[in-house]
Amino acid sequence: MHLSSSSAARVRFLAARLKRTERDPSLGAAVRVRASHPLKWVAPNLVRSGQRAQQPVLLRSAGFLDHPRIRVEQDDRVLATYGLRRMVPNRSHRIPSDWQHAVDHHGGDVLVSVSARGQPAGRTSMSTCLSRPRGAAGFDESP
Repeated sequence: MHLSSSSAARVRFLAARLKRTERDPSLGAAVRVRASHPLKWVAPNLVRSGQRAQQPVLLRSAGFLDHPRIRVEQDDRVLATYGLRRMVPNRSHRIPSDWQHAVDHHGGDVLVSVSARGQPAGRTSMSTCLSRPRGAAGFDESP
């Protein structure tokens, strides 16, 4: 694979920056933030100790979701839950970053997921279908 000179310069810059951040103890321990399906990604994907959370956390989903409940957890401990109205694929959605102060920097990865409340858009639950009154369209009234 051939890289242009500007691309090669960017790769060298990022590699040097990564080395510097790994060696710098003032940056503190970092914990990885992962997204669980149906979420595609989460940004920022690292939380460092001593870092103040100022920007909201961005999420992207793989599909349409109606009223998803976003759950942020670490080592089976729920850090936060947030309700969104709707998630659309390939669009960024925001959640507050106030949960970042509760991260244990000696613990495992933080997992951002969608709890059971978030259903794919356009689907009707079985209980909705079965709750039609007798004699409604599509139901036979004969015994």
